[in-house]
Amino acid sequence: MEELQGDPGCDECIKYEVADGVLRCPQCGRWYPIMDEIPIMLPDEMRKKEEDLNFLTRYKDKLPKEVVEEGKPWNLKES
Repeated sequence: MEELQGDPGCDECIKYEVADGVLRCPQCGRWYPIMDEIPIMLPDEMRKKEEDLNFLTRYKDKLPKEVVEEGKPWNLKES
């Protein structure tokens, strides 16, 4: 996992494939997992907390602190 900053532009964007990672909103802190190249962007009430926490635990050393410790709807610091 690597953090992408800014807008790489359309020509560069298509060169990236994300197998596992997260999408995070910098305004609200909400995060969404990417698993097997598929972003899982469900509303909070449809998300499975245990699955999300397992995902965070698996990748906690590779994800930004903002996701692992402060992310919404849940994080490892509050669980």
